[in-house]
Amino acid sequence: MSLILIISIAIRLVAMVLSVVLWRRARDWRMGFLTLMLALMTVRQTLTLASERDHRVVDVTGQAAEVPGLAVSALAMLAVLFLSRFLRDRKRDEETAIESSAKLSALADEQRFLLENMRDFVYRHDTEGVFHYLSPAVEQVTGYTVEEWMKHFTTYMTDHPDNAKVIENTDYTIRTGQAVPPYFVEIFHKNGSRITLEVGERPYFDNGEVSGIVGVARDITG
Repeated sequence: MSLILIISIAIRLVAMVLSVVLWRRARDWRMGFLTLMLALMTVRQTLTLASERDHRVVDVTGQAAEVPGLAVSALAMLAVLFLSRFLRDRKRDEETAIESSAKLSALADEQRFLLENMRDFVYRHDTEGVFHYLSPAVEQVTGYTVEEWMKHFTTYMTDHPDNAKVIENTDYTIRTGQAVPPYFVEIFHKNGSRITLEVGERPYFDNGEVSGIVGVARDITG
């Protein structure tokens, strides 16, 4: 009876058991394929071992011929261990991704809550001066809805002399890509009154080019 053959069969049986456990956990077709391959190889070597039991003389040449089979068994075990680690790492990465997604979702909800309830409002407009985003607080401050603000930033400005500086600051920021100090702008409230806003702005970029302005406005009407 070949000792090498017995060791090879034992290794393959252990590898097959591990692959079955992994396959049931991961439901991965690769583990199923490896399990089937190990089962067929184990059956073949078991039949070979059974046929050797009918011989009384130990065939040294036959034992040497089983060395490659032992090497295959060892490689199969290594393959199972490698796939086990791979599937474990993949599961951990998936769990990490799910956790990160949940954190990002929670952060987005918090930011949405703050934007909807803060007294200041946030806005973005393009290089043409047309708004394409305003936070919901703009309606509380100005009386106009977000949809009503989707126009040029000068639409609701009054004829106050200081408003000329608004256009100059905007043109400067878009032309140079540099932010300007906070400034004041007077606009009409939807109820017809005049309100003064303190505005802080900076440019935002796309592929190195100024794409517009993002800002925060606060009602400082006395």
